[in-house]
Amino acid sequence: MKQANFPSRYLVAAMAAACVHFSAGAASEALNETDAAFLKTVAQDSQFDIRASEMAQTHSDDERLKEYAETSVADNKRIERQLITLAEEKNVQLPSSPDKAQQAELKKLEQLKGKDFDQAYVKHLGSAYQFDLVERFKRTAERSVDVDVRGFARTNLPRVNIRYSMVNSLTDRIAPEALTPSKDTAPQR
Repeated sequence: MKQANFPSRYLVAAMAAACVHFSAGAASEALNETDAAFLKTVAQDSQFDIRASEMAQTHSDDERLKEYAETSVADNKRIERQLITLAEEKNVQLPSSPDKAQQAELKKLEQLKGKDFDQAYVKHLGSAYQFDLVERFKRTAERSVDVDVRGFARTNLPRVNIRYSMVNSLTDRIAPEALTPSKDTAPQR
């Protein structure tokens, strides 16, 4: 059997191309710290939002708040499914529960019922919380280095914006002092 005799420069070029292709593929899977932190924060926030909103179904007497909470649970579960798939593709280990501050807040909410629950819920998961969530998704949709993370943020931003509008209406009715920006700090026209 006769071996093919390739000039060494072709062999070196082929090996170099294979190395570049392999390392480019591996690099596309690794996320920078900012994108990985975004995914982890979204996971914790979703868990927090789901648990508090499920609590709202039994602790609140306000039908509009219960409707919002139902929407929030559905949206967050949809986001979670997408997030889990994306994190697996990007080799990011997601937290399985809210952070310690969120867990403490859930314990406080658990003790409340009726109007007290409603006020605490909109103060902690209402306008300011949703505003921060919208801003986080906007920043990532605009600035993420990773095309898949950017796409995830862009895809989910409209629903996050809708929830922000919905919760502002509730907050204005239940605890107007918790609006972001508050009526006292909003620019006057």
